[in-house]
Amino acid sequence: MNKKTFLVFVLILLLAGGTVLRAAEKAKAEKSKMELNLVGSAGGQVGMFKSLGWYLVGRFVSAEANIAIILDAFPLCGNLTLQLPLWRFIPYVTGGLGFSLTGFSVANVGGGLKVRLTQRMGILFEYRSYTYHIRTRKKTTPLIGGGISYLF
Repeated sequence: MNKKTFLVFVLILLLAGGTVLRAAEKAKAEKSKMELNLVGSAGGQVGMFKSLGWYLVGRFVSAEANIAIILDAFPLCGNLTLQLPLWRFIPYVTGGLGFSLTGFSVANVGGGLKVRLTQRMGILFEYRSYTYHIRTRKKTTPLIGGGISYLF
């Protein structure tokens, strides 16, 4: 790596670090501790899911309860979500375990991007994959969708 490339790399790291620190300071200042998300899906399979999350560590880690309506399942899950609040854009990953009201265990993983339109309201784009058993076979259902997010 030549000197010029190295300096550009260091500059990018410093700018990214400054952005994360500013986001962390802003997260400390905000009073909201809960977030409600409602997502509709038309990609992969038709469905919808709703989640209610509680922030555990600033705006970086949250625990959430979510319920989904999928054509052949009705899963209730507890998830852990990790996110990186960068100004108005918040990428995140999530995963959790639960059960279905139709009588089987469920696991889900996913991720997405939240875009804050105001300090409390935003839109989100998300992918989630639910894995569960129906009778004797394992089934994976992907949900790709968008929705709204509200902090309170």
